[in-house]
Amino acid sequence: MNEKPERIGIYRVREGTTGHTFLVLGAGLSGLSCGIGLLEAGHDVTILEKEQSAGGLCRSFRANGFTFDYGPHFLFGPGIKTALKENIVPSFDIPLINRNGERILARDRLFKFPFEPKNILKHMEKTRMLPVLIDLVASHSFRKAVPASNLEEWIINAVGNKIYDYICLSDYVKKLYGLSPREVSPKWGEQKLKFLSRWRNNSLLVMALNALKEDKKLQKQIVSYPPSGIDAIPGKLAERYAELGGKIIFSSPVAAIRERHDCVEVTGLNNRTFSAEYLISSIPLTELLNNTSSGSDKINSGLIMQLRHRKTVFFLLYFNAPRVMNYQCIYFTQPDYLFRRVTEFRNLSSSMSPAGKSSLCVEVTCNEKEVIDTSLDKVHALLKQLDKSGHFNIKDFSHYDILDVPNTYPVYTVDYMDVIKKALDCLKSYKRIISFGRQGLFFYNTMNNSIMQGYALGQSFGSKHDFSCIKDDHYNNHAALLN
Repeated sequence: MNEKPERIGIYRVREGTTGHTFLVLGAGLSGLSCGIGLLEAGHDVTILEKEQSAGGLCRSFRANGFTFDYGPHFLFGPGIKTALKENIVPSFDIPLINRNGERILARDRLFKFPFEPKNILKHMEKTRMLPVLIDLVASHSFRKAVPASNLEEWIINAVGNKIYDYICLSDYVKKLYGLSPREVSPKWGEQKLKFLSRWRNNSLLVMALNALKEDKKLQKQIVSYPPSGIDAIPGKLAERYAELGGKIIFSSPVAAIRERHDCVEVTGLNNRTFSAEYLISSIPLTELLNNTSSGSDKINSGLIMQLRHRKTVFFLLYFNAPRVMNYQCIYFTQPDYLFRRVTEFRNLSSSMSPAGKSSLCVEVTCNEKEVIDTSLDKVHALLKQLDKSGHFNIKDFSHYDILDVPNTYPVYTVDYMDVIKKALDCLKSYKRIISFGRQGLFFYNTMNNSIMQGYALGQSFGSKHDFSCIKDDHYNNHAALLN
């Protein structure tokens, strides 16, 4: 006998509100911020979150006094802290720190990250300097005449062939995406490698003058980082959301979404069905398309096959030593290293490890269905490579844990913009659903963007809002970013 689904209707707004009912999918930074904006605009909001806590990818793992974030995440600049405190979360009190402890290991040499001309020239072999300078002049002379058709061309147009090869950027992209940079869209460079914009857009004279001051600029990079772990940020957002009367239902993964003439119904894997007038989704676009019943099912299935994600396997290594390396984070571009990035969170905040102990977070990125060896033998191989680099004291290694996190990086193939434009056309056909955010639009976003854009979207539903107009403007504005 089939069990009848439990129906939880939320057509009626709670007492004291005069707005509409909204379901928000996902309690990450985007979903929480949007929920706050909707509540402030006078609506009734319920967030459905598949995990047991809020955060999305902005999440922390804790064990025996150690804290590991899902990679180092930053709120950039003091301005975002002020904006959050004044506009969204009055209790936001997360401290500012200097982001000056990141490095790139290439050719067995360390360079500052984000890398800059002066620092690269200073630390490379003297015999390579003149060819690099000549190549840089050539790239700046001809780059505007040759629009980039892929990521490799985009980077070479910015820094030249010599630096591109010297820093092993091609190998780093292969680690991240499992693809050659020739198969990756140049849009990824525009979104993720913004620090190269000064190389691309400035004249050589301006770049040379800036290089004289760049060490100070690197030292002045200010970010917000919670001493207790990055999940304090979604924690603050969730507190504010609850203060305003919002509700979060955890352990509620989506199984099916149906648009009705006057509402949207969401059924979870637990057989509970929720209904509201409108749905705002921040879950991965592929999940939304896959689970939504509409007249576009054939289009959906074709799109889903073309939109891929990479997952990250985090090797969490514990050490009976107060420090393992001298930096916050090191990126490994060389192909002979199995991992992509290594972070010592204690160097971001001493409270993330017990006294006298520390840890490393070693990241390996792979395809979603790929099975990675996580045995002790594999960990010993990673430790051997860390030791080989000469920048880690691994002798006091104790034990390890593993985190396997899906959907960490959307794969931007060279034709992904055409695919996304088709996806936007499909999304526009939904009458009561909007997809947004880094995951919801398959679009790289910083934490700053995720929070502020989510809040702005929620606030846009004022007392005289037109859902259809807001939806169309939202997708049209995003489409403009793809051109």
